[in-house]
Amino acid sequence: MSSDNTHWTGYALAPIPDPRDDEVLSTVQPLLKGGSSAVTDALSSVSELDREVLRAFAERAAANAVRRGEPHLLLEGLVALVVGGLAIDEADDEDHRDAQIVLSVVEDAARKTGASPTDLYARAIEVVGESAGIALVAWQERPGVSRTINSMGYQESEDSDGFRYLHASSMTEAEAEEWYERLKAWIKRGPPT
Repeated sequence: MSSDNTHWTGYALAPIPDPRDDEVLSTVQPLLKGGSSAVTDALSSVSELDREVLRAFAERAAANAVRRGEPHLLLEGLVALVVGGLAIDEADDEDHRDAQIVLSVVEDAARKTGASPTDLYARAIEVVGESAGIALVAWQERPGVSRTINSMGYQESEDSDGFRYLHASSMTEAEAEEWYERLKAWIKRGPPT
């Protein structure tokens, strides 16, 4: 992947698909094929910019999977997310927390595409290895309500190209206020049963 910050400016909110998706995919596909040793190598050399791009890719892959009804895209996003911060040991690390926030989107997209999140996590652990995949196990042990897109600051949205996930940090003030009102109503009535 390009190490030029300007190359990646606006990537997270760029139209889906974007030519940069293929660039990230050319980094992720060898991880899928190379398994845990390739993931370990990537973890030892990944930069902060790489982690940010990989997390953005995971979010974009989730939206694309929903748009296209193709849950296999989620495995690519999930492996990118592991390298993008989930595999960092310190649970208080900002990259780890940011990756967990995006994990809610991958789980939501799995459900929307008819895939089992549990099966998806198991397949990802087979690829990345148990030590890198420990955060996926820990994620599944969290209460369901704390793994929702709403609890992680996301909402479903649409742009001119179709469905996408939108995080509160990238919303306009009006969108954020609308999201906050919906979140308050959701908290008041409780999670769906």
